This record gives sequence, structure tokens and C-alpha cells, in this order.
Amino acid sequence: MGAAEKQMRQALPALLIPADVAERVYRAWYTTVEAADYLRITRAALLKHVERGHLVPDNRNAAGRIAGHRFRRETLERFMGGD
Repeated sequence: MGAAEKQMRQALPALLIPADVAERVYRAWYTTVEAADYLRITRAALLKHVERGHLVPDNRNAAGRIAGHRFRRETLERFMGGD
């Protein structure tokens, strides 16, 4: 475990977000369900934002199914910021 990871793990209790969500902050891609958790909205609400064009997925699975959306953290943060 590197110094940065150790420091992050020690800071987790002080964060206002659940630990499992904080752990995903460093992942490259979020599934539909993980993105909804990160945004603190339901999966249905996230899909409604995608359907209306307010949130554009960064990638989809090969079949192009709605459940196959993939998001980058930067995309989710832009969406939260309203940019």
C-alpha cells in the first residue's frame, strides 16, 4: 500500500460520503449503478438524465444497452457542477 493510499484510507472516516463510494473515486470507469451511487441518486433518475441528454455516458457496452453505460468520474463531477 502506497503512502497516498494509506493517507486516503485514514481520511475515509472524516469524509461525508460512504466509504465504498469513496473507494471508487480512484477507479477509471463507473457502471450505471455505481454512477448513481456516486451522484446519490437512483438508477432510474440517472437513466432519465441520460435519456434527456443532461448526462452523456462516456462509453457503452457492445450491445448498446442502457444498463451498459460507463461513466468517468470527471463526467459525473461536471454533471454535479452543472457545467
